[in-house]
Amino acid sequence: MENLTHSDFFSQYVKWQSNELLPREASLLKERCYFACPLIYRPVCGTNGITYSNKCNLCAARWKTGINIGIKHEGRCNRKVNLHVLY
Repeated sequence: MENLTHSDFFSQYVKWQSNELLPREASLLKERCYFACPLIYRPVCGTNGITYSNKCNLCAARWKTGINIGIKHEGRCNRKVNLHVLY
């Protein structure tokens, strides 16, 4: 999962039917994506200034919020750390 992209996240964790998510499955993904990411601490700094515990958690936050959060750099953000681990 080291180089997990937003589209990789969907292809690995979402069940597709006719190339579209069914509404019920989309809501289940929001619940499941809390459990889909590994508990590996490799912090990344999001473009929103928040430190995420790993790239997968950043990607899950992007899906949950609908905000296009990118990776600013690997490692913790320089400002006061707000570590987001999604369970």
